[in-house]
Amino acid sequence: MQPTQIIFHVLAAVTNAAGVLTTLCLIVFLMAGGANAKPAQITILKSLMIATLVVGLLSLGGSIWSMVAGRPGLGAIIAAIPIAFAITLITILVWLEF
Repeated sequence: MQPTQIIFHVLAAVTNAAGVLTTLCLIVFLMAGGANAKPAQITILKSLMIATLVVGLLSLGGSIWSMVAGRPGLGAIIAAIPIAFAITLITILVWLEF
């Protein structure tokens, strides 16, 4: 294994950890937002939590699959999807004053 491959594998593993932590933090953020919400808003928040979990799990699986297939650079990019999803979702929720 070449040194650049090792660096990319480490980068993909760190990005996987960051993606999982981002997914968990976003789910906690959405749960906290539902404390004083109306029933319609709670339904929306549940849907957003499920979508967040699906994005997190799919990106984790895709990243691991890419690393096993010998493409750790692609695995790092796929692992960063939950981070971009969380930033986008929080920006939209703040903009809509949800």
